[in-house]
Amino acid sequence: LFAIVALVILPFLPNHSYSLAEMGSIGTLLRTLDIAHIDQLVALEIINPFKTWFIVVFVSGLDLFGHVLSKFISGEKSTFWSATIGGFVSSTSTTISLAIQSKVENSKAAIDNLVAAALSANAASFIQILILVAPVSFSFLGKIFIPTSILAIGMFVIAYSMHGVSPEAEPSVKIDTDKRDKDIFKLEPALKFALILTVVKLFTKLALVYLGDSGFLVSSLLASVAGMDAIIINISQLVNSAEIALTLG
Repeated sequence: LFAIVALVILPFLPNHSYSLAEMGSIGTLLRTLDIAHIDQLVALEIINPFKTWFIVVFVSGLDLFGHVLSKFISGEKSTFWSATIGGFVSSTSTTISLAIQSKVENSKAAIDNLVAAALSANAASFIQILILVAPVSFSFLGKIFIPTSILAIGMFVIAYSMHGVSPEAEPSVKIDTDKRDKDIFKLEPALKFALILTVVKLFTKLALVYLGDSGFLVSSLLASVAGMDAIIINISQLVNSAEIALTLG
C-alpha cells in the first residue's frame, strides 16, 4: 500500500497550485460580494495536489521507518530505548502507555524510569520535527535547527540521567503503538492527513490575511491541536513560499 501511495498515485498528480480564482463560479461569486481583501482571498492557494501528496508520502514513510525500527527493540528488554523509538512513531501513545504502567508500579525508582522513558520519547519527537521540515524548507530548518536540537539533546540528557540512576528498577512495558501500526498500512489515514493539512493551510492563511501576524500565530496554535505534523509542515511551506518571514518585524 505504501508503494501504491508513493509510486502509483504521486507521479500522476498535477504539480499546480489551485486557488479560488481558478475554481470558476466560486471565485466569480466571491468577487461580487463586498468582502475586505477580496483580491487576496480569491488568490489564496487552496491545494497543490502533487506537493500535498508528496508530504503525505514523506510522513507515511517516516512512520513506516519508525514502525520497522521499533520491531528491533522489544519493550520487555528496554523500556527506555523502546520508548525513544516509540517517540518517532507517536510520542503521545508512547507517553500514555508509560502513564498507564505507572499506576501499577509501587517503586519510586521504577516510576522515575517511566518518567525518563516518557521524556526520551518526547525528545525523539523534536528530532522528528527537524526531519519533517528538511524536505520542505531548508531555510526554515536552518533557523530552527539549533534551538530544536538543544531542546532534544537537553531533554534526552535529563531522561538518560534519570534512567541511569536505577537501571535495575526498569519496569517492563509494551509500548502501545498497535493502532498507529495498523494505520500505517491503510490509505484512509493518509487521505485524512492530506485533508487536515489542506484545512490547516487555508485556516492559517485566512487568519494571516484578515488578522495579521498575531492572528496567524493564534490560528497556528489552535491548529496544532489537530496534530503537530500538519502545522509544522504548513509553516515550513509558508516560509518557503515567502508568505511569512523568518524574522519578526
